[in-house]
Order: sequence, then C-alpha cells, then structure tokens
Amino acid sequence: MPVAKHERVGRLVGAVLITEGVLVAILRFLALVDVVASEAFNADRFRTPLADFLPWVLITVAVSFVLVWAGSFLRRAPAGAWRDVGVDARIDLVGACLLNVGALLWAASGLARSPSTVEGWLTWIVLAAASLAAIAGIVRDALMHHTD
Repeated sequence: MPVAKHERVGRLVGAVLITEGVLVAILRFLALVDVVASEAFNADRFRTPLADFLPWVLITVAVSFVLVWAGSFLRRAPAGAWRDVGVDARIDLVGACLLNVGALLWAASGLARSPSTVEGWLTWIVLAAASLAAIAGIVRDALMHHTD
C-alpha cells in the first residue's frame, strides 16, 4: 500500500478515535447533568451521594483521554504511529483498541436485540462501523511496524 494511502487511513482512524473520545465525554456529561438535575427534585434522604458519582466521572475522563490520546498519535504519525511512539503510548493504543472491541460487541448486542426504530438500527450500525474502523486501523498500524 503506498505511503499516501497509509497516511490517509491513519489520519481517518485518528479522527475516528478523537471523535469517539469527544462524543463519550459529551454524552456522559449530558447524562450526568440529567442525573444531577433529577437529584434536585429528590428529598435529601433519597439523594445519591457524591461518592457514587465520582467513579462514573473518573471512568468517563479515562475513556475519553485514552481515545483522544490514541487518536492524536495516529493523526500526528499516520504512516506508523506504533513505530514512532513509546511503550506508554502503545499501551494507550491497545487500550483504545480494546475499548473499540467492547463497543463493537455492544453494537452487535444492540443489533441482535432488534431495535424497534430505524434510528436505533442506524445508531448501532454507525457504532459498529466506527469501532470496526478503529480496530482495523490500530491493528494495521501495529502490524505495519512489525513488517518494516
């Protein structure tokens, strides 16, 4: 595959990972706002303690960070990020790949449950396609390193 095509694929996968990270952060933030707003209507004794929110927020930050950081590697070195980064960054790329494997399995599960709307079908299909593209791009980048 010519270098220009490798770079386009690397940049595309990097953009997908960054977009995923940003969307995870936005969606989780909106869900948190909804939870906090609903807490305002509960009596004090029924409110959820802050300790229950903290792990949820930390997981969101970690997942978003892993995806965006991995995407930034592929955007900066689209022809071979795996080759150009250190061990910590490779761990991040593997983490981003595993997160996308989880998202792909989640999308397959969602499709297997037969969503009742066209929007539901499209959502699961887009999630599966984006996850599959990210997985393939990260694996391709790692394998390119071993064949050079």
